[in-house]
Amino acid sequence: MAKAALALVAIAWGASPVATRFLHRGGGVVLLMEYRFVPLVVVILLLLVVRSIKRRDFKVLDLGGFSSIRVIGVSLLGGLGYNGLVSAALTYSHATIVGISLTTEPIWILILGTLFIRKRLSRGLLLGVALAIVGTVVAAVAAPGGEAGGSNAVVAVILGVLATFCWGLYSVLTQDWKISALDMTSWMVICVSPIVIVAQLLLHPVIPQLNSVSVVISILVVSVISTLLAITGWNFGVSILGSSLAAPFLYLQPISSVLLALVFLGETPTLFEVVGLVIIVLGVAISQYLQQVHVK
Repeated sequence: MAKAALALVAIAWGASPVATRFLHRGGGVVLLMEYRFVPLVVVILLLLVVRSIKRRDFKVLDLGGFSSIRVIGVSLLGGLGYNGLVSAALTYSHATIVGISLTTEPIWILILGTLFIRKRLSRGLLLGVALAIVGTVVAAVAAPGGEAGGSNAVVAVILGVLATFCWGLYSVLTQDWKISALDMTSWMVICVSPIVIVAQLLLHPVIPQLNSVSVVISILVVSVISTLLAITGWNFGVSILGSSLAAPFLYLQPISSVLLALVFLGETPTLFEVVGLVIIVLGVAISQYLQQVHVK
């Protein structure tokens, strides 16, 4: 069950850069974050109220024994740190480049997980990291010029890698939390949404335009599918398998992004992007395999 959920999560997250890139045509980073989180507030609150009624208790959200400051801080790390940086990256370059940069997620999960349990980094893990870095450089630096290429592609990759660091840290910090997957996702949505709404009112006080079916579908993809369902599914999978065993399922994410970007956005991956993706996946696979051998 957990493995099937994680596979679907990776595919859903692969669709997210494609839908976000489409929505970028009508707004900046703050509006993209508003599309992602704000529609979920009502849905989350309804789910929590229904659950509370069924349980016959009035504890809407669980802290899992942690302080509210810690839970809010980690929720903002995952919500703003990851999703905010990915949204920013997609304003610089196309979904294919950003999807490739997100392949570094398993690397960060392994590194941070190893550091948190105070074990030495194996040579295999370091080799995998080096290959992943080479792959991202190949994909970004060799990207074609224009609006989505050149220096813009480099910036997008840097933002994407920083985003995966934030998500890796979020995953490691939350893997042992005695709190339901729905509660963890709810904390993220409830913490991030007010910040996004205030930022939108201060910076760009405009009403989002739902002027086509494609826009509505894209909003549903980034909010309901890739945020509510996928993050809840990820939290569930990590709680069962742990972050290190969950990480390999993220191999599917860039493949999903590249294929969906080709179909829906007409973004044909260049040879260097394909080569970079192969190098990154190879690096992640080597680090995963050799790290498991090292642990055994």
